[in-house]
Formats: sequence, structure tokens, C-alpha cells
Amino acid sequence: MKINKVRITGIILLIVGITARFALDDTYSFLYGMLIGAGIALVVTGKIKSPI
Repeated sequence: MKINKVRITGIILLIVGITARFALDDTYSFLYGMLIGAGIALVVTGKIKSPI
């Protein structure tokens, strides 16, 4: 099974966001939520550009 670079980036963002959410101060929780959301979106879709 081949995983493309976008999905790997999404997994990394997801891991960094979850780790930062529980390990660091709760001051930047919105930023951590954005990292987690972007990671989930990249893992699910697997692409960056929009189909225009």
C-alpha cells in the first residue's frame, strides 16, 4: 500500500496537534484544534488543490 505525501503530512499534523493539545498549556487550544482539523482533512481527502 502506497501512502502519498499529503496523507503523511496530514498524519504528522494530527500527531503534532494531539500531542501539543495534551502536553502544552491550554492557551492556544484554538491553534491545536486547527492543526488537528487540518490533519484529519488531509488524511481523509488525500489532496490539497480544489477541483475547479
